[in-house]
Amino acid sequence: MSVQNRPALPANRYRCRTAVKDGPCFVCSQLTRTVFVADQSPVADWFYVCAAHTRSPSFCSVIEDSPAEGKGEVKSEVKSDAKDKAKDKAKVEAKAEGKAESDSKPDPKPDPAPEPVAADAPPNARPHIAYALHRDVFYLRIRPFIQQFEKQQSDRLVQRLPKAPNHLPK
Repeated sequence: MSVQNRPALPANRYRCRTAVKDGPCFVCSQLTRTVFVADQSPVADWFYVCAAHTRSPSFCSVIEDSPAEGKGEVKSEVKSDAKDKAKDKAKVEAKAEGKAESDSKPDPKPDPAPEPVAADAPPNARPHIAYALHRDVFYLRIRPFIQQFEKQQSDRLVQRLPKAPNHLPK
């Protein structure tokens, strides 16, 4: 008889997806369609969460995927927002400069034709963003798995213990 020493727990790596039906948020109990699904975990785990909570650093943080490994490092949501804003600002400035130059000089070369998109690829082929839950929130997620494992262990132990006598002495 083999006895497990540790319960099977979900990994702290979740993907944000959209559900078909509304459900109560794990944190605030408001109805939402945003769902966190455990990513490549030995145990299936999913829960509803408001989109506002996904932006909170005290709830979760974004994981960057590296194409070589498939696993990533945790980064701060605030840093990514600042980088995105800086990139957007740079693009707007570049477009404004490009328009000013194009007004003064006509472009003799026509724009190259856009590359065809594969027919089987969805229009928004962006992968789902990966998140790592804050350690306190992750503990709240794995606690039921730990409790279930402990109950199974205690049930196995009770079966091995001797029965108590059920007759009264005279």
